[in-house]
Amino acid sequence: MANKFIFDLDGTLLECDEACNKAWEQAFSRITSLTFDSNIIEMAGNTDFGIIKDYLYINDINIESAPELARKIKAEYVSILPDFLNKESVRTILGTEVFLKSLKESGGLLGISTGNFLRSTYLKLEVAGIKGYFDVVSTVDDYPDRMDITLNAIRKLNEKAGNPLNSVEKSIIFGDTVNDIEVANRCGIPIILVTKKPVLSKGVYISINDYKDLSLLDRLGIQG
Repeated sequence: MANKFIFDLDGTLLECDEACNKAWEQAFSRITSLTFDSNIIEMAGNTDFGIIKDYLYINDINIESAPELARKIKAEYVSILPDFLNKESVRTILGTEVFLKSLKESGGLLGISTGNFLRSTYLKLEVAGIKGYFDVVSTVDDYPDRMDITLNAIRKLNEKAGNPLNSVEKSIIFGDTVNDIEVANRCGIPIILVTKKPVLSKGVYISINDYKDLSLLDRLGIQG
């Protein structure tokens, strides 16, 4: 039975794209002369750092030559994000809290593995009311690469459990993008994909629309 559960954040546990896009627009506007448009770069599955890097790049700014500019955009974004996050703009995926509670009551250890900045992560979890369910958090502030972010979450969970740090036994990843599928497959960990779209990618253990059907707990060997 699985007892280590690693969750992506946006699109997997909650949705707040509109609020975040508004914060990005304001951050870029205040720090640069650029008008941010979320439609011209890949947002889904991207990291917060990647959003800054990609948007600067398409505007002919290499982040390697402008690290201070990137730092200022990040600082502005996390500073103003609370102005856009509230109970209306942050929506948890249906059934999320009951499902997380059931995992915790079964003795499971829960972790977040996300491309969000650490401050962004905690803000979203707090507004969604689910911050207290997670034992560890790993973000793009720890590592820039999604694979390393996930491996860091695994190590932290294993440390909590007293397991060998790199053990992937009894682990399950929850995600919503092909990036999450790729990371899970590279780690050798089953992935539960949270999506309402047809699943075309290989390597998906289970695909669900949301968490309201608690028969998923039975499939995981957990009594709901």
